[in-house]
Amino acid sequence: MSISKAEILSQLSQTLNDYLKLQVCLAEKVDSSYALLWQDIRDYILGGGKRSRAYLLVLSYLAFGGQEMQDILDIALSQEILHTALLIHDDMIDQDFIRHSRPNLAAVRVEQYKLKSSNMAYHLGNSAALLSGDLLLSASYDLILNSCLKSQIKIKLLKILQDDIFLVAGGELMDMETFFNKYDQDQALKIINFKTSMYSFYFPIKMAGILTKTKLNESLLKRFSFNLGQIYQLIDDLNNLFSTEIVIGKPILSDIRDNKKTYIISRVYNDVNEESRRLINNLMGQHNISKTDQKKLQSLIIGSTAYQEILDLIDNLKMTSLKLLQELPISNSYLKQFSSYINNLRVGF
Repeated sequence: MSISKAEILSQLSQTLNDYLKLQVCLAEKVDSSYALLWQDIRDYILGGGKRSRAYLLVLSYLAFGGQEMQDILDIALSQEILHTALLIHDDMIDQDFIRHSRPNLAAVRVEQYKLKSSNMAYHLGNSAALLSGDLLLSASYDLILNSCLKSQIKIKLLKILQDDIFLVAGGELMDMETFFNKYDQDQALKIINFKTSMYSFYFPIKMAGILTKTKLNESLLKRFSFNLGQIYQLIDDLNNLFSTEIVIGKPILSDIRDNKKTYIISRVYNDVNEESRRLINNLMGQHNISKTDQKKLQSLIIGSTAYQEILDLIDNLKMTSLKLLQELPISNSYLKQFSSYINNLRVGF
């Protein structure tokens, strides 16, 4: 009998809450202000997010035949904690102050510091957010080191975690530097593979393989993970262009504001005429895009042949992912739950 998604998420939430409470208590022994920072971190993490990377690791572990879910929850949560650290740093890079439809960690700290020094509040708030991201990177290692697993397994998992951080940082740098680059859809796909596919899909599944001593076909796993990463990011980019802040939990058109030449923007840019290209160029990097220009851009994208091709690409990637899933060593009792995980990756507007 399989363990449901709801039960997995419930167990993850309880373990995560226990870990964060412990960090608050440990910080209190250093200083009350440090405990307050950890309390803000705890509130931020528990206040939103789908726990999708932690869930994927547990689901893969069970699907590969793992029997001791309680023993690997800390490993799964190392991925969730890593994700939060990267989100905090990513928001700082993008100068965003909204996440999960509410003020992010930097914004919360800015408001706290305004009560003490309005001149320094922005700097101090971002500094506290930077420290929080660093703390959570460290915590992702801590969760693995203090797990009940054998030392040999811990070493393998820590090496994966190190590779994970190394590659996602490279993807983040390439993503940031699209500000200077041409509209290159091939480069945009490369960024997706390193910034999204590896840490969101490949490494959690690979960790599950190590935990269950399952021999995974490396080439197959990369193809499967790259497909899922591209689905996820293409949907995320579409939502950023067409959805609402309430649905996606952060400001829409932030990719345009940050002059990020995503796959979708690059694909559309290379598909349209010179007049439409001028509109795109004029809007890229603008921090205050009017409703009129927003609608013009959205109409331009929807009217391009690239738009439907991108929707078709997402569908084709899903179908291919479901076929590749059949080649992974997934037990029949979890095949439906894994298929549902893939099918639930969908556009939210």
